[in-house]
Amino acid sequence: MLELDIPVALPSLEDQDVVVSIPGLFAAPRLVVDGRLAPRGASEDTYLLRAPDGTTRTVVLARRLIDPVPRVECDGVSVAVARPFGWSEYLWFAVPLVMLSLGGGLPGALLGAAAGYINARILRQPRSGGGRYARASLVVLAAAATLGLLRVAVMGLVGMTLMMLLFGRWSCSELTFMSGETAGSWTIPVEVTAADEHAHRALGWVAAEVANGKATGGRPGRWLVDDFEAFTRERNVDPFGVRIPVFIIRGTPVRITPINHCL
Repeated sequence: MLELDIPVALPSLEDQDVVVSIPGLFAAPRLVVDGRLAPRGASEDTYLLRAPDGTTRTVVLARRLIDPVPRVECDGVSVAVARPFGWSEYLWFAVPLVMLSLGGGLPGALLGAAAGYINARILRQPRSGGGRYARASLVVLAAAATLGLLRVAVMGLVGMTLMMLLFGRWSCSELTFMSGETAGSWTIPVEVTAADEHAHRALGWVAAEVANGKATGGRPGRWLVDDFEAFTRERNVDPFGVRIPVFIIRGTPVRITPINHCL
């Protein structure tokens, strides 16, 4: 994607086909001679080329901050590879960075920098000016759309976190009760002791409501549902079984039902 191959005329090496090759969007530039990767020198960006007179030429490819085409030096002498970017082309790097930074803070700045980096590659492509600028425009629009989606996702995550903090893990979960349930062959009694009320806050809340004279009630909060279900697992009771469990709380039969409105 966005590969670049730029022929280079090096001093004393005119008889060789020397090309600065940039194989991909995130790949480092490399030096290719006669279709083969040139032998490297002491560092990754240094190459050693044999001249016709038997001497060795040291070629350095120095990467730039924005321009994907590196600065080329042969034995310390700078070699022209590509024309410098014009001011209008620099706008395609600066505008997305500034616009997205102002509108999206750090995420916008990162997306703007990525858009500018990709546009630099696009504007170095050997295409017509109109085609290159059209592709650069699409990159800016894609970065702006990505920033918008990130905003929506972050706002949704923050909203769900607030719901979890205010109403338990999910506000759509609720624990309801109804006292005075009639016992019968379709029910199974479950004795709730004072120790159970102390160990499980859900049962303690129901017991307090019944003691205050309330016949029915409900309270949202996933923690209530989880606490109640933990108690039923301890007693090996299925709240939704064929035989309906009736919890005997302080001598009063109570039907307790966990509800999830999200389902």
